[in-house]
Amino acid sequence: MLSQISHMPPPAPDANLEKSLREYLDNHDGLIRISKPVKLDDIGALSGQVDDPILFENIVGRPGFRLTDIHVKNRRNQARALGVLPEDYLRTLAYRLRLPPTPFNEVKSGPARQVVLKGDQIDFSKLPIPRHKEGDEFPYITAMNVVRDPETGFYNSSHSGATVVGPQRALISIVTAHTNIIMRKYAERGHTRMPLAMVVGVPPAFEITANYSGLHMDMWGEVDMIGTVMGQQIEMMPAETLDYLVPAQSEMIIEGYVELGERFEVGEVTSPSKYYLPQREFLPEFNPTAITMREDRPIWRNHQTCPDTDHQTLPRLCHEALLYNRLTEMGLQVKDVRF
Repeated sequence: MLSQISHMPPPAPDANLEKSLREYLDNHDGLIRISKPVKLDDIGALSGQVDDPILFENIVGRPGFRLTDIHVKNRRNQARALGVLPEDYLRTLAYRLRLPPTPFNEVKSGPARQVVLKGDQIDFSKLPIPRHKEGDEFPYITAMNVVRDPETGFYNSSHSGATVVGPQRALISIVTAHTNIIMRKYAERGHTRMPLAMVVGVPPAFEITANYSGLHMDMWGEVDMIGTVMGQQIEMMPAETLDYLVPAQSEMIIEGYVELGERFEVGEVTSPSKYYLPQREFLPEFNPTAITMREDRPIWRNHQTCPDTDHQTLPRLCHEALLYNRLTEMGLQVKDVRF
């Protein structure tokens, strides 16, 4: 009986998943809303004490913004991200990752471009970007990143962290193999910089798919698979300053370029290990060309690196699904996989 069930398609979700992060949070039964004033430097410690989504609605010094974290820390919320029951979650993700990509729904514009900042209007210090450890000198961005392969045109994604060292300057830690391959492709074609879009504030199914690590670059990019994992087309609109499509329903898009030349030293690196490993990195510079966002109190998506939160969990989830598929096709009755 178990073998028969494991080889049937998983049940479909009862309803369509929310297209935007704010809709997702509004409909989440376990959302923890913090309406009291909270200092930006206290957000990480408070986030680390909960297991369900948390939304800070009153950030001291950042009145126009909100901040959220803890979306996929446990199986209950991982299942909620896909719109299924916890017992169906892993089989559902594994199944959807074996389906073909879903074409984008290309739109002219969207909520993520209601406010457009360029030139001197760009200022990282005005955004609710927290420091992640006691003693950190700089704030740290942990948003989903999107780059486009110049050879195939596919959109690849990751969560490369960026240390903010100035109002219009960050040093980005790109450690994923596929994004580094794409960087080399730009360099080999004579480019001195690579376009990159930081996508802030999307439903958690986006982020689960963004951390896919299997073989795929010859067939699709992670962004091409988001619609498949969500069971619906995602809306993509033209970026403001890049020749890219970006998620139209996101809370904010930070557009810019990764400089492919000089590297700059960053010490005591914020790491998923929660240790200073590596203690020092030499990172390329990211220079923003535009920040676009919703006008109604946009929600900053944080992935607190210390203590253990979504930052540690997200990269494991697609690995678990791939292992589930591999073990199942070997004829094993798989109950669960934890990576």
